[in-house]
Amino acid sequence: MSYRRSVSHSEVFDSPVSAVWLILADWASIVDWMPRGIITSLELEGSGVGAVRHIVTREGVHIAERLDRADEQQGRLELSILDPLPWSMLSYKAFAQLDQLGPGKCSLRWEGRFELAENGQEADALGQFLSKSYKAMFNGIRQQL
Repeated sequence: MSYRRSVSHSEVFDSPVSAVWLILADWASIVDWMPRGIITSLELEGSGVGAVRHIVTREGVHIAERLDRADEQQGRLELSILDPLPWSMLSYKAFAQLDQLGPGKCSLRWEGRFELAENGQEADALGQFLSKSYKAMFNGIRQQL
């Protein structure tokens, strides 16, 4: 039996959807805008949907994220982490949704869904870690704008 969890974060930006989309859809640029040196290196394999960014974090964790969907018209981006998954995860998918709120204002919602072999403290700790990571990501996007 496995256990699934979901973590999400939403914020409003004083920028049009197109500006935030350019940041998210540039698959290799995360190394430039993610704050505090969280990512120490990145190698990009491919381009567009199907591209994989191979990330190494400052803690030495290797993560391979594949861009599964990038629909600018709908403001929807999806990714998955490939094997081997870090932090004892069995699976991980993330979904970003951008919505225009008015002239020069948009909202971004980021949701990560992960699966672990066991529920409990490890799942709680991973959920808290991902929540902090999403907040850091939003801060980086805000600074990049």
